[in-house]
Amino acid sequence: MGLEKHRGKWTVRLPDRRRVTTGIDATPENRAIAEQKKDEILKAIARQLKSDTLDDIMTAYIEDMPSRAKPVIRQDTAAYARKALKSFWGAYKIPDITYDRCRQYISAARRAGNSDSTIRQRLKYLRAAVNWHDPHNEARFDYPAPSEPRSGFLTRDNFKALIRASRGRPHVRVFMRLALATCARQEALFQLRWDTHIDFDRELIWLGFKAGGKKRATVKMTRGLYRVLLIARRHAFSAYVIEFKGKPIKSIRRALLSVYERAGVDPQGNPAHIFRHTAGVWMAQDGVSMNEIKARMGHSSITVTETHYARFHPEYMDRSNRALGV
Repeated sequence: MGLEKHRGKWTVRLPDRRRVTTGIDATPENRAIAEQKKDEILKAIARQLKSDTLDDIMTAYIEDMPSRAKPVIRQDTAAYARKALKSFWGAYKIPDITYDRCRQYISAARRAGNSDSTIRQRLKYLRAAVNWHDPHNEARFDYPAPSEPRSGFLTRDNFKALIRASRGRPHVRVFMRLALATCARQEALFQLRWDTHIDFDRELIWLGFKAGGKKRATVKMTRGLYRVLLIARRHAFSAYVIEFKGKPIKSIRRALLSVYERAGVDPQGNPAHIFRHTAGVWMAQDGVSMNEIKARMGHSSITVTETHYARFHPEYMDRSNRALGV
């Protein structure tokens, strides 16, 4: 942060690249006065930063996301984290973030049934918002220890058990079938409508648009999914493919966790997203090419696909093994 000339005035350049004018003419003899004015401006900004609550900061951070070229966190994910953090952190301010308070939050979140990985993730979202708001803040974050890695995908027996356990909950069953067969994220599936996204004649599903307006993938129905969707269409009460009591849904987490518990299956983190990763693993294990997996999952590049799924392919490192075989 320093003084610079802008439109004939001494101005202060802030860490977020904004300029604040001192109102003083940018002449060499006025620089000493401008430096004093700069100190006053920075003190006033520091007071302003410290007066904002953490919920204010998270809200502003989320609203600013579309203006950033490469946001670290997806906007909808950050909004969900803000909602979860608000009850504990919302009224606090940046100086209130201490190691002890973080540990209090960790204990409270664990009692509420949150995993350590979820708690770590949410605290990191809060830290990102605080650093965006004030790069020179005095917050002191503490986190749970990293969890032991889990397999991160369902076996075929797991999936069959979940389908059996979803009996009586058709919206959960349709969601799970769709999530696995299309590899789509849950927000895309919740937006699917019978008239605009489902083409029974060509057995295709168009997954709509992303938040930025970019088209998502169009995928071919599996034979099993085709039959499930035909039945669901006959019993539909609304225009939406996934509905509950005739209305579209915004979250399926609670219903999914109930099905996981009934089936005796570990959700391994996000109970909805695991279907997408499972689909990628199953395709790789069956020898599907990385290019076809990329197309079905809608990855931005083949590098993303290979990073996540190449190790599950039956031919993984075969050539290097043959070359090194002694």
